[in-house]
Amino acid sequence: EFFIDENGTTLDGTGVKVAIIDTGIDPFHPDFGGDLSTFTASPRIKKTWNYSSYNPNQFLYTADTDITDKCGHGTHVASILAGDGTMSGGLMKGVAPNADLYIFKIFHRYYASHCSSYSYSSLWALEDAFDLDGDDSFETPADVINCSWGSDGHPDDRTSAITLQNLLEGINFESYSSGEEYIGGSENETIAVVS
Repeated sequence: EFFIDENGTTLDGTGVKVAIIDTGIDPFHPDFGGDLSTFTASPRIKKTWNYSSYNPNQFLYTADTDITDKCGHGTHVASILAGDGTMSGGLMKGVAPNADLYIFKIFHRYYASHCSSYSYSSLWALEDAFDLDGDDSFETPADVINCSWGSDGHPDDRTSAITLQNLLEGINFESYSSGEEYIGGSENETIAVVS
């Protein structure tokens, strides 16, 4: 049912810090341990950030703590990674159903192609995903960082090209600094980044 390592230990995500940079999450969803009937948020959502209210024309970031997923994509991605299958009676579990979730909302109501500021937002979210406690030491990175997004445009358009370049530079910097190995991708192109 789950992966088992060479020592026979079940690998179900316990103790793994997963950062999801996307449209937010439904914090009350039962597959994450939330309760919609009492509006009790999932205890596995350890910390949240919302960059979706950034205004690139004024270079202002407006603090907004609402990480509620308005379109469902972030919740869908989170369930593939860390859903426990409660809603399906255990049939539809994620690959790491006990993982701790760190949610970074960079898209407001729609997906990437509708959000002109996502290039800035994605970079800030990526930086914070490498520094979960926010002390600028970068000693508490997420174990897994998921950026499952793209656009309905061509991957070589100006916005996509700039965002991908900036993300890869950020990932390469963090790989070099931490000695870790990271995988980056754009649309259907996957790029291995090895320190």
